[in-house]
Amino acid sequence: MHFIMAWWRPVLEITVFAIFLYYSFLALKGTRTYQVLKGIVILLIIYVIAKYLELTTITLLLGQIFGVAVIAVVVIFQPEIRRAFASIGRTHFSSHHDSDSSFSENLSQTIAVLSEKYIGALIVISRSISLQPYIDTGVRIDSAINMELLVTIFTHRTPLHDGAVIIDGNTIVAAACLLPLSQRSSFSKSLGTRHRAAIGLSEETDAIVLVVSEETGHISIVSGGKITMNVNLNTLKGFLSDLFQVKEKKSDHIATKFIKKIFNIGKEKNA
Repeated sequence: MHFIMAWWRPVLEITVFAIFLYYSFLALKGTRTYQVLKGIVILLIIYVIAKYLELTTITLLLGQIFGVAVIAVVVIFQPEIRRAFASIGRTHFSSHHDSDSSFSENLSQTIAVLSEKYIGALIVISRSISLQPYIDTGVRIDSAINMELLVTIFTHRTPLHDGAVIIDGNTIVAAACLLPLSQRSSFSKSLGTRHRAAIGLSEETDAIVLVVSEETGHISIVSGGKITMNVNLNTLKGFLSDLFQVKEKKSDHIATKFIKKIFNIGKEKNA
């Protein structure tokens, strides 16, 4: 009994820390922070080796570098870090849109009309992270999703056309909402304000943003700081259907999956 009590605590601590690291790397994957984090891990390994070999000078230099690096990473990569911690803090994705199977079809048809008429649009689909700060910058609508209403909102020179529409569940929550512009310089200079605003919001939240260009009518999907441009309607329909389809087998929290993988549990029971 004493032996069990002696080893269970370290095992628990290592498991919790491993889950935290796994989820952090997953949340940061594909971002600038992920590349920097890999570099820091390499330096950390060198530091441990140098300390073990008693290489005093190298250990001292790396110790100073780590102190500066931590502050620099927090300042430079604040949006990515904020999104990563938000991802760690939330449970599995449980969309409010699943209750209405017509959600994807209605939204796809609306986007098709906006694209055909070259009406610029910026539509935000809320997921797990609250968008209340951005909702507060706009005008409350609180209406069921309606094609005619959305087309009217985005029609040029109407009072609410300039800004984003935010959808939560099957409800148009607000219009004319202000979104943060992405500060990244790696994107093409041809991207307009709508596209940069969509990317900016997706860098800070897990929302999905749909953009229609008023110049070309092209449709773009933005998620996780990444943009997919010139999407056709079939691709859009498939994306929305897959995103909000109820899939019980995929509803486990990612940390739960990780634990199951470690301990080899969760196997299907024999009939």
